[in-house]
Amino acid sequence: MAASKVTPSDMKEVRIGMLGCGFMGKCHTHAFKTIPYIYPEARIMPRFVMICARNAERVQREAARFGYDEWCTDWHDMVADDRVQLLDNCGPDPAHPEPCIAALERGKHVICEKPLAISVEDARRMRDAAAKASTKAACVFNYRFLPAVRFAKDLIADGKIGTVYQMRIHY
Repeated sequence: MAASKVTPSDMKEVRIGMLGCGFMGKCHTHAFKTIPYIYPEARIMPRFVMICARNAERVQREAARFGYDEWCTDWHDMVADDRVQLLDNCGPDPAHPEPCIAALERGKHVICEKPLAISVEDARRMRDAAAKASTKAACVFNYRFLPAVRFAKDLIADGKIGTVYQMRIHY
């Protein structure tokens, strides 16, 4: 029997630009890679166009390891690249507003890791940019649905552990 080439059928390609190559950049990249087989009804095929971080040696290494086509050290280059449709901002917290706002203004979809911003003023600027944009914008809060987090919420809500004044959680 002869081998046959696989074609992506009606899958829509989404071209991703990732800001940040640390832990969250790795987690988000992995999550994108799982979409085609975990959520086949989405009919989305991620394409890893560019990853950006400040340290050239590290971002070059991680670009190859994560499967990105290109890398850069200046987020302006990634936001200006017309091949990038979706900016996923996993950079340091102070680096959330400017790249996200610039990407929205250039007609790109945006996913921003939490916290959205470190000041109310920046959060409002980001909200206003998202409201004006014709694209989608989101801030992720994925931990809230983890079974352990839901269990802790239920314990607190049921009053089984008393009043919580402080907690420390390690992921």
